[in-house]
Amino acid sequence: MSESVKKERILYLDALRVLACFFVVLLHQSAQKFDKVDIGSYEWMMFNIWDSVTRWAVPMFVMISGALFLSPEKKLNYRTLYTKNLVRIAVAFVFWSGIFALEKYLAGTRLRDVAYGFLTGHTHLWFLYMIGGLYLIVPLLRHLAANEKLTRYFLALWAVFSVAFPTVMSLLTYSSTRYYGWLSIVESELGLKYVCGFSGYFLLGYVLSRTEIPKKLRAGLYVLGVLGAAATAGLTYLYSKKAGIRSDYFYGAFNAGVVFTAAAIFVFFRYHMPSLKDGFIKKCLLTFSKCSFGIYIVHLNIMSYLCTQLGFHVLKANPAISVPGLAGVVFLLSFAVSFVFNHIPIVKKYLV
Repeated sequence: MSESVKKERILYLDALRVLACFFVVLLHQSAQKFDKVDIGSYEWMMFNIWDSVTRWAVPMFVMISGALFLSPEKKLNYRTLYTKNLVRIAVAFVFWSGIFALEKYLAGTRLRDVAYGFLTGHTHLWFLYMIGGLYLIVPLLRHLAANEKLTRYFLALWAVFSVAFPTVMSLLTYSSTRYYGWLSIVESELGLKYVCGFSGYFLLGYVLSRTEIPKKLRAGLYVLGVLGAAATAGLTYLYSKKAGIRSDYFYGAFNAGVVFTAAAIFVFFRYHMPSLKDGFIKKCLLTFSKCSFGIYIVHLNIMSYLCTQLGFHVLKANPAISVPGLAGVVFLLSFAVSFVFNHIPIVKKYLV
């Protein structure tokens, strides 16, 4: 999340990074009391809406990384990739996962469960595993990105087997278990894991950052982005009502609605991000962007403290206001912590 091009900042990517970071906080804030309210209630509907419009945020981090790491202007330095990027991810994971594991142990969790939690990572630390895996295959993806035809072929396969399949399977979950089973078998037996997962988002970010997109196609993509977010919320409601429990199928990063929304927001910022002269606003943007990784790491701790120790949670007021309001507070407090950490040499280098 904190990669940057040192010679020249790409401001729309910095803006996207900051916005995505806030929306991750918003996502977790909306989920805080989601399971404590009745399906179909006003509070549930609001939580569902907030949750649905934030699902593009984590894929956006991957798209930003792809746009930077796969750029031909950025020379690939294996030593830097392994000794800086990967080591930083590994050290950050071990440290922060250890902190969360220690908290659980002190709270009375069994040592076996603490150890398991340390290895798998607390809630949001899965991202470090995933981005670390992508860093490992950056050399391969750069060769792929250098060939336009191969890139398009890869993304076509990704669109079918990583996006279309999960979306169709989600739609068939309750309506046709027979066809759902058949598709599951096809997906499993084909074994196309290489073209599945976040590597597609990595390449998509690169392609969308380099390809000139006509105005009409952009407009169509923006419409699909809005419809994608609306479909995520609407289908989640319908399937949850039918199942009697909250259905998370359409929240997945690879459902078509989420993919369209992420792509639309990326393209919108690329073409409509205003140019900023050196000054206060630009300085703030770059500072928040620099602190984004730290914000991502610490925000759940701050959110938990506000809820458990101070009693501030989203059901204290109308969720239409309390969710973004508390998310804003958590975001700013997390920024303050990250800002301080970013001024401590060793911490800055490895942990945030």
